[in-house]
This record gives sequence, structure tokens and C-alpha cells, in this order.
Amino acid sequence: MKIIIGGDVSPINTNHDYFKDNSALFGNFQDDFNTSDLNIINLEVPLTESTVRITKSGANLKGPVFAAKSLRDSNIHVASLANNHIGDFSDNGVVETLEVCKRNNLLTVGAGVNTEHAEKPLIVNGEYKIGILSFSDTEFGVAKKDKPGVNPLDL
Repeated sequence: MKIIIGGDVSPINTNHDYFKDNSALFGNFQDDFNTSDLNIINLEVPLTESTVRITKSGANLKGPVFAAKSLRDSNIHVASLANNHIGDFSDNGVVETLEVCKRNNLLTVGAGVNTEHAEKPLIVNGEYKIGILSFSDTEFGVAKKDKPGVNPLDL
């Protein structure tokens, strides 16, 4: 079984347009993604149309909702959402990101509509049973019992 785990993917600024209807999003690496059994990336930004920014230090980042289609068309299977930007555009941005990923058949891990959902490991069944956990620092956007956000890891 071939698994690729990639780092931060951020459809923002100068690379925003590369995420429009692009099934070869990852250029020279696309062949590797196309022949891999499981491809995982960290989606470093919410995919949302929300304009409600949270108050925080540092930049509030977000990507376009159309990026989810190009990720899926590029053979990405799992988007880890546990990071310090997923909550940048409010609870609505988190929920919309989860919905956009689901509509585009991208599995998610590390964030949810509440703590119980955010903490849940992702189990992928295929030739092998793979469990995926995803955590984020408790900086911004942590899920609560009745609040969307990331799966916190408080060291």
C-alpha cells in the first residue's frame, strides 16, 4: 500500500487560480498522487465564503470553496483540518469547510462541529485498515462541546 502524506496546502494569494478546475494541481508530483492508494494533505485554510474574521494575532486566511473540487480531482483523499487557521473565519467558516469537503468526497479529520466530532479518528478501510489522528495547538479555533473547531492538543 502506498500512502503519501503532504504538508500545508493553502489556496491563497498567488496560487489561488491554480485551484480552479485543475486535476493536475500538484504538477510533477501528480503522477505520484495518481498512483498512490491514500493521499493526505493538511488543508491550512478554511474553504469558505464567510467574511466574519475572528480576532487573533496574525493573518486571517481562507481559500475559495472551488478548491475542494481540484483537490479531489487531483486524487487527494483526506484533508487534515487541525491547524491554527481553520477557524479564522468564524464557526461558520469551519462548518462550511466540512460541508464543502464532504460534497467533494474529501474525507476530513481533526476538526468538527463540536469536540466529539473533532476528536474522532478517521478510519479508512481498504486493503488495510488505517487510522488517522489530527490535532492542533490550542491557539485559535478549538472545538467545544457546542462549538465547531479543531481537535485540541494541549501539551
